Amino acid sequence: MNVIYVLAIIVSLTLAGVSQAKDKDQTLTIQLNAEGCIANIAAPTDDNCVDDENSNRQGCGALKDCACGAKNKYIAWQTEPEKNYSVRFYDASPFHQNCRLQSNNAGMLRCRISRGAEGDFDYAITVEGCDEYDPRIVIRAN
Repeated sequence: MNVIYVLAIIVSLTLAGVSQAKDKDQTLTIQLNAEGCIANIAAPTDDNCVDDENSNRQGCGALKDCACGAKNKYIAWQTEPEKNYSVRFYDASPFHQNCRLQSNNAGMLRCRISRGAEGDFDYAITVEGCDEYDPRIVIRAN
């Protein structure tokens, strides 16, 4: 009976580690084309959207420019090369109200996801002189 109890603890700790790995802060790389406009947004290597089998980006469907986050974690954007940009949500924002949604002079923007956020959040990223770029953020319950 003690062996079963120990095995149950090991399995639960292993599964807890897997679920925590999906709740990491995310830094998205905004890749610019030769004109300085957004060509792509690269997900981080520790992508929260990838399921345990690495076969499906949950909540993103066919969208390639999609990020997944969890409440009270951070999502950051960094341009490559450095360039200023702004973020605008079409409806509600998943971030705390004090997030300015403007990059700093080094092309970085980092915001904390609010406790009340959950669901899909479509938004636009604007680089001056370029068309808006329309990615998505998926926030799921912890």
